[in-house]
Amino acid sequence: YIDERTFLTRITNGHSFGIPITIEDQVPVSSDERIRVELLSGTKSPDRVDDDERPGIHAWTLLLEPNSREEIQFGFRVTSPKGISR
Repeated sequence: YIDERTFLTRITNGHSFGIPITIEDQVPVSSDERIRVELLSGTKSPDRVDDDERPGIHAWTLLLEPNSREEIQFGFRVTSPKGISR
């Protein structure tokens, strides 16, 4: 069984000054070693993984410049053997 998910987050700063921002997202966490979770290629590398000791939490910290826009591409794949429930 393979399940892939991809997400695109767009952040816009319409102000005339820079704004620091942290974006958090999460990936599934498995306690069964037969179930693998991996980031997809094209995923923007997070600044922190398991942020604040929260398993599966990925965080990106940005300084959005005035009148700018950023995009964070994020995706993961969950692979498990046939017959294993999610």
